Amino acid sequence: MLHDLVDADRTFLVLDPGRKLAEEPFDPDPQALPMGKSTDWGAMGLAWLTEWERGGDPVARTKLLNGAASIAALPNGWAQGGATTYNLLDGRFTGPSEPSVSIGSLSSVFGLMELMTELLQLTDDEQVRAQWVRFCRLYNATADEQRAETGSSWGSLNLRQAYSRATAYAAVQLADPALAARAWRELRTGHAGYPEDHPFRSVRVEGPAVLNPVNEAPLSTNASAQYGLAVIQCLALVGDHLRAAVRPHR
Repeated sequence: MLHDLVDADRTFLVLDPGRKLAEEPFDPDPQALPMGKSTDWGAMGLAWLTEWERGGDPVARTKLLNGAASIAALPNGWAQGGATTYNLLDGRFTGPSEPSVSIGSLSSVFGLMELMTELLQLTDDEQVRAQWVRFCRLYNATADEQRAETGSSWGSLNLRQAYSRATAYAAVQLADPALAARAWRELRTGHAGYPEDHPFRSVRVEGPAVLNPVNEAPLSTNASAQYGLAVIQCLALVGDHLRAAVRPHR
């Protein structure tokens, strides 16, 4: 099954990934497919990385490295706005030459951060490294910082606790203790997740709210997944900074 996923990008010859918004018949050009460079490419990249690791597949390796290099060549990398297209033949993206910004909070939380962490250990492409680290550093940065580097504010982004692990990654790559401290603040604040004082315990819920009394914890599956990933990665990346500030919970 993992092997079969290597060619999953061919699905976009018959299925428009943006089909909910499509108004015209889908007649794609294999060398200019409407494939996203974050959630779409991240999922494909994980399949290619797995195939490359398992058997050294040259096609998987080429598409993975070409995709990362061509995204990084865009003016704002993974945050670049405007229409980008994907070439099925070599895995490269083409996009606008002028900088703009279009970024959503879901862009990196379906495995892209984890993919890039592994990929950057396997490539010596410094432009890829620089663009990805810049993305990680700027996601939770101030609007002024974003505007100064990319020409635009990134807007009111969600899932800031989840992206604390991106800040932590940038902190390690740049050897920046201020970023490490910022990652810890983002994790503890718990935006769109769990703040440090969140009650991780169940409560009794009685009727008429439920048919039968039940003990439930005020938790969210999405928040729990992202909180867990953020905690694991922040501890691994900037654990010394986090432990120094943590207060014991009772």
